[in-house]
Amino acid sequence: MTDKEIDEILKKFENQQYPLIPFEYQNDDYSDEYKLADKITESINFTYLIEEVKLLRLVENVKAEFNLYSLTAKGRKVLRQGGWIKYLERKEKIEIKKEKKEDFELKILEFQAKYPRLPYYIAFASVLISFLAFINSYNSDNKINPNTSEKELYILKDTLYAKPQVKEKIQDSL
Repeated sequence: MTDKEIDEILKKFENQQYPLIPFEYQNDDYSDEYKLADKITESINFTYLIEEVKLLRLVENVKAEFNLYSLTAKGRKVLRQGGWIKYLERKEKIEIKKEKKEDFELKILEFQAKYPRLPYYIAFASVLISFLAFINSYNSDNKINPNTSEKELYILKDTLYAKPQVKEKIQDSL
């Protein structure tokens, strides 16, 4: 059974008002060989869709004059995605992405196996750089104002009635 045939059968379900399709198996005309061959082929196709691909399921019928087929959850999902062919294309893309992901994970594992202590070296280097930056910033503060121990602070005083703001100089004794 080809992908196009599967897509056509699923399109029949999509065009139905009810999610069931009857398939008569009694009252077959055995005199016409072509109709008989079509019936057998259709029966095999439905069996394939039920057992192998699991897009359809057989609904029990009380009268037993015909079988009723309905979509499974997977069959509805395939129809929502635009049909069997588009479903297979999407599935292929997902598998390609999974293979790429596995390749990248393998490369990462190889790199980690080749350099197992690299994270420790990087952590030690970053702590050392942080310590040196701290010492450098401490020394730069002392070089700018070596003789002055007092700092000048300016405070803006807010006043009412839209008077202009006045800057006042305050000496800090720290």
